[in-house]
Amino acid sequence: LHNMVSLTGRPAFGALVLFGAIALVRDKFMVKIPAHLTNHTAYFEENMLTQDQMKKLLSLSKRLKSFPVNRDDTKFYKAAREHIGEAEPIGPNNTCRHMYMVPDSTKTKCVLPGRIDVAKHFFMTGGIMGLKESVPALSARILSFGRYMFNYSEYAIADELFNGKKFRDAARKVCPAEKQYLDPVQFNLILQIPGQTVPLHLDAPYFWGASRFQFPQWLLAVMAFSGLFKDRFIDQVQVVAYYHEWNDTSAEGGSFKYWNHETSGPQVIPAMSAAGSAIDGSKVVHAGDIYRYKSSTLPPMRRTASLELQFQGNESWDLLSDSEKIASYETSDLRWTIVFRARCFEDAETAQRYHENKDYMTLEAILDVLGKDLEERHIVKNASSLSRLDLALVLLDTYIAYPYPPAAVMPFNLCALPSIANLFKYFCQ
Repeated sequence: LHNMVSLTGRPAFGALVLFGAIALVRDKFMVKIPAHLTNHTAYFEENMLTQDQMKKLLSLSKRLKSFPVNRDDTKFYKAAREHIGEAEPIGPNNTCRHMYMVPDSTKTKCVLPGRIDVAKHFFMTGGIMGLKESVPALSARILSFGRYMFNYSEYAIADELFNGKKFRDAARKVCPAEKQYLDPVQFNLILQIPGQTVPLHLDAPYFWGASRFQFPQWLLAVMAFSGLFKDRFIDQVQVVAYYHEWNDTSAEGGSFKYWNHETSGPQVIPAMSAAGSAIDGSKVVHAGDIYRYKSSTLPPMRRTASLELQFQGNESWDLLSDSEKIASYETSDLRWTIVFRARCFEDAETAQRYHENKDYMTLEAILDVLGKDLEERHIVKNASSLSRLDLALVLLDTYIAYPYPPAAVMPFNLCALPSIANLFKYFCQ
């Protein structure tokens, strides 16, 4: 790309030529979502939460006080493996040599982040809006904040919601008819500051013998997209509800979007106060619009920094980067979401069998299945000869099939390529 642009002798003109050429053939770059990840049930409930439940959720959020960046979700659980072998020593000042890598939970190694499948696609395309921004700017848009709780019964409001008729009815509309027993997985409280978005993703899949407690989530997403592990796949449901008070969704944005067909555009559910939706997010690709896109300016947030939103009292929240305040927000400035997840089983006995199962898949067995498929499809000659970093990138490029921006003339975010970004400064925001 750099050579093509430079050959014209006029970078601005060359950039325009390249931009137009890619735009003309954009349909060639469109991906198809695999058929097994389409045509699934989605359900919307306008009044999923009562006003009293919303107040209780806000009260709980303030009591919890600290909301780390969601990139650091392993603070709330222990994964047996944070990487597949691509780890390398961390650099000075917690820096990582490779642009995709971040510090691991011990801050001693650099690894691919748990959701590199999500971040890589977002940087490459600019997300569902087709943004033309640098990697640091885009990073700040997806570094949302949250708390992950794996025992809902410890929180009265969570217990009330999960056992409430509306949540259970919504969940059972999504679970397969023969799998109506709900086995709770977790509930999350997610906060976004103005200017942030939820990029395209699948929720962390569960398989018999493989979950986020054993392997990086990006590898689980590869397994789900590949269709090679369908015999081990476990159906689940996520129920999402909004407990912010604002309700002007046309001005605030933040709508929930999901792709339920191989090639067509998304379906939209507005992020209305007290509303909710139910979907199996581990087999339906989904995302969120940017929250307050037109009226916000995000503070700079380094991808390797320790970031958190911290409640200070009096409806005030501070955004901290390596313990230093870089911005402040009011409670009403934030987009508040609660997410419940449950596995769908045939009955309580099957759920119990899942919890007692210790027959975990091995990393080598998973990579062997994927590697053989890569070789049979003539994508690589010998998967085992690749470095683990190279193998990871091939797996992501081959199997992950998140759609490109539906309305963007240019489907790629050339502003994210450091070597040529300056040549495209006329198009970059």
